[in-house]
Amino acid sequence: MENASKNKAFKIVLNIIFYGLIVFLLIFSIITITSKDREDIPNLFGYGFLAVESDSMEGTQKDSFKQNSLIFVKLLNDESRQNLKQGDVITFFDQRINALNTHRIINDPNEDGGLIFTRGDKYDGDPGKIDPAINRDGALAVYKGKISGLGSLLAFVQTRLGFGLLVILPMFLLLAWQVYVLFKDFYQVKKEKLVQEYQSNQEAEKERMRQELLEELRKEQEANNKK
Repeated sequence: MENASKNKAFKIVLNIIFYGLIVFLLIFSIITITSKDREDIPNLFGYGFLAVESDSMEGTQKDSFKQNSLIFVKLLNDESRQNLKQGDVITFFDQRINALNTHRIINDPNEDGGLIFTRGDKYDGDPGKIDPAINRDGALAVYKGKISGLGSLLAFVQTRLGFGLLVILPMFLLLAWQVYVLFKDFYQVKKEKLVQEYQSNQEAEKERMRQELLEELRKEQEANNKK
């Protein structure tokens, strides 16, 4: 009885993990697929993630980050853009590299008519490394956190090969496993039902034979009594 309870609990945990992975992979797939434009930040409910492809933000500040990091950002709207200040790390579309870039604001936008100047922490203090100015509406998101080393994995997942190997294939394998488990459980239930039916038929057959034997004994007894 105790083993049966443990097996049942184990199956429940496996199902929770299975469906959790399915939901995670589906959400990740939707985010990745819907973020095809170069200026799109993959996001869910306003929070996005980006792979760091250069070392320009490697520095000594608390919110500096290294190449190949995975960074988390919060998308900005018109209201939150007004609150940007010197020292914030923002994501914007950099026309020079034709891609998204994430650097630190080095000026006070309120004092420069809403213009924002940025620079990578690696080049702190170097006036020759200041990025071209952008307007407030060019700021797409503000930095919120990081996981070092996961950026290269995200970059690979966003390729066709990586998406197929790390998203589509695991989903297919998980679904195949679940189908196998369902058929296995179905077969087990069917087998138990057949065994029960067989045992029930055996009992019925035994009862029929007992009744026939009793009937034969009764007839024999009646015949003896007539003698």
